Amino acid sequence: MLTRDEALRRLEESVVRIRSGSSIGTGFFVLPHVILTCAHAVVPPLDSAPGPRSLEIYSKGTPLRVADVRVSPEPSVIPGFRDYELGTEEYPLPDVAAVIVEASGAARPFVRLGSYSGRWPLPCLAFGAPRGYGVKPALLDIAAWANLDDRLSSAYRVIRLVGRPIDPGYSGSPVVVQETLETIGMVKSNLSDGGLGTPIEMTDAAFPELQILRRNEELHQGAGPGAARLVPVSRQATELKVAIGLVQHGGKVVLVCRKRPEGRLRWQFPAGVIKPGYSPHDVVLGEIFDETGITCQVVRYLGDRVHPETNVRSQYFHCRYLHGDLVNGDAEENSEVIWVDARRVTDYIEPDMIFPPVSEILDGSTSS
Repeated sequence: MLTRDEALRRLEESVVRIRSGSSIGTGFFVLPHVILTCAHAVVPPLDSAPGPRSLEIYSKGTPLRVADVRVSPEPSVIPGFRDYELGTEEYPLPDVAAVIVEASGAARPFVRLGSYSGRWPLPCLAFGAPRGYGVKPALLDIAAWANLDDRLSSAYRVIRLVGRPIDPGYSGSPVVVQETLETIGMVKSNLSDGGLGTPIEMTDAAFPELQILRRNEELHQGAGPGAARLVPVSRQATELKVAIGLVQHGGKVVLVCRKRPEGRLRWQFPAGVIKPGYSPHDVVLGEIFDETGITCQVVRYLGDRVHPETNVRSQYFHCRYLHGDLVNGDAEENSEVIWVDARRVTDYIEPDMIFPPVSEILDGSTSS
């Protein structure tokens, strides 16, 4: 049984980068030798059918040998699929490709597939390889069905991803439920405020001969090669982990204003996601520099908690300003970055949301 961090690492390792001519996209292993991706990442619209020789697929920088490529659909192969206009092109849904790669000696990690029939919104993650060979996680704030028709099965629905723009290189990325880490779909396209995705049932219906859902479930139940079985964890620890920095300079501290508030949380201290394998200490210093342009030094670790508003496991660090001018270094996420008198922080953040050790510093009971 894997811990959550180990399972997240397996998810990243299951993602591949795909190049076909000028098209660049992402794919992910669903079986030891089967990769799912978007058809338009494999072959551009109106081009001839793809072949193994026309593809370059890289797993952690290592090229894979392609044995076969299957694309679906010819338009209207499966009743109920509709064409959605995505940007300047039209891709007939499901717009999926199954790439079969040659066997290798090593067991390849693959995602755990699942279906979803609960209530939206649903916090999800994407794991894409948009540039180079590294895998970059992205938060899909919420997801929902684009056509809320309960009379239709998931194979005839489209997932509407909203919350933030998605890099075009994420086409073909898995849509992963934050809490369970199950893959329920695939990213299709980027829109100004999110994107579109297709549920995994649609892909399964497109390639019935591969029996993707059934075989994936069997391999995970049997802990087959590359399967990522999770240790059950409590609700409070199943979301993202973040490092938060209280940056102090004299009697002032740094606050950033989020463009997209989360509940009551709009103004906050600089913070960043702790990816598996990264030190929280390094993450907080890196995020402070990226978001504000200033360099700091960690004075001490203040403790951790599950944030009362976001339900995210949060680790807090007291940091001392060293040098640099304050700038909004992440204009996509934040609208403003300011120095605030420490005793006025509660004008921006409600007192019950402030971590008690942070409150002590702000009240002046603990010096910097």
